[in-house]
Amino acid sequence: MTHNNYIYIAVMALVSYVIRILPLTLIRKPIKNRFIQSFLYYLPYVTLAVMTFPAIIQATQSPAAGAVALVVGIAAAWLEQVCFRWLRAAAPWCSCWNFLSDALLRENKMKKILVTGAGGFVGSRVVQQWAGRYELCTFPKGFLATAREDAVRQAVLQQRPDGILHTAAISDTGYCADHPEQAYRANVELPVWLARAAAETGAKLVAFSSDQVYAGVEQSGPLPETIPLKPANVYGQDKLEMEQRVQALCPGAVLLRATWMYDLPGYRLPIRGNLPLNLLRAAQRGESVRFSVRDFRGITYVRQAVALLEAALTLPGGVYNFGSENAENMVLTARQFAETLGITVDIQEADWVRNLAMDCSKLQAHGIVFDTTQAGLTRCLRDYGLL
Repeated sequence: MTHNNYIYIAVMALVSYVIRILPLTLIRKPIKNRFIQSFLYYLPYVTLAVMTFPAIIQATQSPAAGAVALVVGIAAAWLEQVCFRWLRAAAPWCSCWNFLSDALLRENKMKKILVTGAGGFVGSRVVQQWAGRYELCTFPKGFLATAREDAVRQAVLQQRPDGILHTAAISDTGYCADHPEQAYRANVELPVWLARAAAETGAKLVAFSSDQVYAGVEQSGPLPETIPLKPANVYGQDKLEMEQRVQALCPGAVLLRATWMYDLPGYRLPIRGNLPLNLLRAAQRGESVRFSVRDFRGITYVRQAVALLEAALTLPGGVYNFGSENAENMVLTARQFAETLGITVDIQEADWVRNLAMDCSKLQAHGIVFDTTQAGLTRCLRDYGLL
C-alpha cells in the first residue's frame, strides 16, 4: 500500500509538471487573440470559485447557513468596491487611503489601453512588451490614415479604454517638409481628435511628442521643458502645436518629448534606421559616416522607453522630456557606440550647430529614470545576449 502511495505521488507530480511546462514549450509567441487572453485572465478566478464555493456551503453542519455566508461574502465584496470609490471622493485629502484604494482597485481590474500605431516602431513593442499585463486594443490596420474625426471618436467610445497611448505619427522630418498637409493631419489633427475623445470618455491620454520641438534653440546645455520654442522644421512645429492644443482640450494628458530611439533586429518587429544600425552598416560596407562636433542630443534604447511608459500612465498632465540624457556631442557619441559594438567605423567630423539635448529632471522627480545614452546601449546588447 505504501508503495502504491509513492506511485500516486509520482504521477501527480509528473502531471503537475507537464501541465505547467507544456505552455512554455509549445507557445513561444505573445498571445494576441483577445478571446484567449480573456480566457487565461479569468481562468484562475473561475478555478478558485469552483474550489471555494462548495467548501463554503459545506463548512457548517447546515448547507443553508453556508449558503447565507456565501451570499453575505459576495455582497461584502461588492460593497467594498463601492466604499473604496466613496471614500476616495469623500476624503481626497487622505493620500494614504487613496494609495491603498488605488492599489486594491487595480488588483481587481486589468486596465484597458488603446494603442495607436501598433504596427509601428514604438507601438509594436508596446503590444509585445505589455501583453498579459493590460487588456490591449488597437484600431484596424490603416484606419487612422483615412478616418475622419467622428469615426475616430466612435471607435474610442466603443472601446471605452482606461488609457490611450498615442504612438502613431509621421516622424520623418524630410517627408513632413515635402508633404506638410499629410504631416499636419497625422501629427496635429489626429492627436487633437484623440484628446477630445479622451476628455469625453475620461481616458488617460499619453501621446508622443519629439525632441525636434527644440530644433532651432540657441541655448546650450540640457534643455528643460519650460524654455521658449520656435522649431526650425515642419515636424517640430507640428509637434509643438499638437502639445498646446491637446493640453487645452485635455489638461490631464501626458505629452512625452521623445529622443531618437533605436533597437536591434529581433522579435519579428518593425525596425528602422538608427544610430547602432547605421554604424554597423557603415562598418560592413566600409563607408564613412558624418556627425557634427556641435550637435547634441540623447539617443534612447526603445525597449527601456516602452518599459518606462507604464509609469508614464500615472504622471500628472503636462509636457515631459522623455529619454536618455547625453552630455556628449554626436561625434563622440558615435565613437563610443562603435567602441561598445566592437566595430571600426570611419567617423568624419562636421561643424554644424544643433542642440536637442534634454534635461529630464522633471521626469526623474516622478521616479522615471533612464539610463544615460551610453549605458542604454550596454543594456540593449545585454538584452540581446551580445555582451
